[in-house]
Amino acid sequence: MSEPKSRSQTAASRANQVSEHLSSSLNEKNSDSQDQKRGAATEKTSTRRRRKVKKEDDDLPADYSDILGHLTKLRTLANIPDLSRRGYVRPKQDGKLWVRERINLLFDKDSFQEIGEATGHVT
Repeated sequence: MSEPKSRSQTAASRANQVSEHLSSSLNEKNSDSQDQKRGAATEKTSTRRRRKVKKEDDDLPADYSDILGHLTKLRTLANIPDLSRRGYVRPKQDGKLWVRERINLLFDKDSFQEIGEATGHVT
């Protein structure tokens, strides 16, 4: 009969199995990649990927005036409601105030600073 292995012997045996498995799979990958390199060298070089040329449209303007103009437009749209929308007309018909009008009545002038004013959805 075979004697039972101690825990340390079992652990050492398992560690050896894992390391052999990993080293054999690394050797296979290395040989595969070397074969691919050899094959790629014989193929045409025109199949290489080319680096994309940056478009001038992707560059930011030097003075950011375009972005500041867009932010100004968003602020204007947020501060002035669309009088034709049902969400504004119906509460006004019921005698209610618009959100911005309520805020202006609650706070002193220039005591309220809106945070994240350009992050909301403006239509």
